[in-house]
Amino acid sequence: MPFLELTLFEHTRAQRSGLSQGLTNAVVQAWAIGADIVTLYFQVLGDDECAHAGALVPARDMRVFIKVHAFPRTLLQKREAARAMTQVVAEVLQLPPKSVAIYFLDRPHQDVSHAGVLAVDER
Repeated sequence: MPFLELTLFEHTRAQRSGLSQGLTNAVVQAWAIGADIVTLYFQVLGDDECAHAGALVPARDMRVFIKVHAFPRTLLQKREAARAMTQVVAEVLQLPPKSVAIYFLDRPHQDVSHAGVLAVDER
């Protein structure tokens, strides 16, 4: 934990590698955690698989949507992570920063289980 879910348009393997490295580094630096606990999941959408304001959006014109599932962080830590992650996505995918949406979904320790053990019980 944290887990990042990226919903985005089709992209190259090199871009995926750049996103993997850059987003992991952004979270590691912003939250002072180890890279070994950061996981990314890619959900790739093609044409006509996204709609906005009631109209289908061409894949390349859709926003990149990132959901960050993690234990609670401070507002300052979230600001830094959002800034750094947006910069990585914009640079790697050649998008304006306004095309990147990030939602932080805090997960209390009692709501997370790894290997059948609640995180609250691992502490």
